[in-house]
Amino acid sequence: MGAPAFDMYQRDFPRSDETGVIVIADAAFLPRLDQPLPDAIRIVRTIAIDGPPPAPAAMLESALVWIGITHAPSDAWTHALRTEIADRPATAFVVEAVGAAALDWAWDALGDSRCTILADPTALDRSLALQAASSGLAAAAFDSGGETHANELARLRDEVGRIAHALANLTDAAADRMAGDGAGPTGASADGSGLAGNGNGSVADPARGYGYQPALDSFSGQRRAGVTSLDIRKMIRMRRLRDKHFPSDLFGDPAWDMLLDLMVARIDRLPVSVSSLCIASAVPATTALRWIKTMTEAGLFERRSDPSDGRRVFIALSDETAQAMHAYFADMLAIGSLLPA
Repeated sequence: MGAPAFDMYQRDFPRSDETGVIVIADAAFLPRLDQPLPDAIRIVRTIAIDGPPPAPAAMLESALVWIGITHAPSDAWTHALRTEIADRPATAFVVEAVGAAALDWAWDALGDSRCTILADPTALDRSLALQAASSGLAAAAFDSGGETHANELARLRDEVGRIAHALANLTDAAADRMAGDGAGPTGASADGSGLAGNGNGSVADPARGYGYQPALDSFSGQRRAGVTSLDIRKMIRMRRLRDKHFPSDLFGDPAWDMLLDLMVARIDRLPVSVSSLCIASAVPATTALRWIKTMTEAGLFERRSDPSDGRRVFIALSDETAQAMHAYFADMLAIGSLLPA
């Protein structure tokens, strides 16, 4: 690869009770290095990401690497970082993304890796992440609300597992109802998902696999128009109205907010970036990232490459999740209500 990047400054190597961290950052990120760090963390080297990446063997001599970005790095740096993360299982990586462009790059390039991704974190968020990474406790994302503890991360996984189980039950119930009503497999896709097809009342986008399957009336079994994206947008607006009159954290439900946003995108066949989905979650971006990563790992969400630019990755509902959402809205329509839930 290119010639070794220059060091911005060099510090003494850490004591035996400290963890040395190598910082890889762009110029706009450097002022953040002046903020307080945990006592057990010491910066030993800084590499400018604005220059060419160093040779692989020369990049890392530390068990902890802190990557700070305010914009998407070059393709060469992206490749170098992905390679280093994959080839160094004993090294912990913490990526701090500042701004939407940096966050989208971090998710697109590194979201499927084992590194920790932070989005516009506070100094406390950063300290917690670096401490956890240095002690081998690195997770998908951190915030200062206590979610960094192992039991809170386990609670998040349990909650996502519960959501996945509930959605699976919805899908099974919808399939049983269709079979009982004699609806048959009309409109089902080749893989049996029932979410894509042509010429039978369904609409699909072959390029992305986004599909919309009209719902069945729960009582008559007749095919009719299902929930529209406008219906769901109204629900989202009603949910946000609560924040006008009550503390926003009183009704925090990022999983459902993201499911609704991705359902709208699926119906309208729109791509959704990770930064956009973080905004839709109505919680801090780092908290949203943790939910997105966990729900992706649970199979509720999917990473989908942009067919026009393989470097970009969008977030979408899995077919199974979309089918469950359709079943949920069909049940709501069957009782004549689409109240916000």
